[in-house]
Amino acid sequence: MGMMLVAGFGMMQGMASSNTIIQTIVSEDKRGRVMSYYTIAFVGMAPSAACWPGPCALVRAPLTVILNGATVILGAAWFTTRLPPCAQPSTPIYSRDGNPAVEVVSGMTAGGAS
Repeated sequence: MGMMLVAGFGMMQGMASSNTIIQTIVSEDKRGRVMSYYTIAFVGMAPSAACWPGPCALVRAPLTVILNGATVILGAAWFTTRLPPCAQPSTPIYSRDGNPAVEVVSGMTAGGAS
């Protein structure tokens, strides 16, 4: 139950953070279009990602949990390697708007989280 609490908090934190970042760096005239893609990504990927664990769990449930965990860890590692190049284009936008998050983004583009 404790891990469910931590996982739920992490999921909500990630969704709120990515939503906030997307809406702050996208121009006003493109915001609706970008948010529709964002929604499609979240709503559309959940069913497709949930398709394979069901049949796998019929074979061996513990193996399914291990494979899901490994997939999440690999995805997090891949995302971590892609974060600095993704943060680089948003630095001028945050600087222009006077956002205090610019120090965090600048620290990531310099080669490490500050």
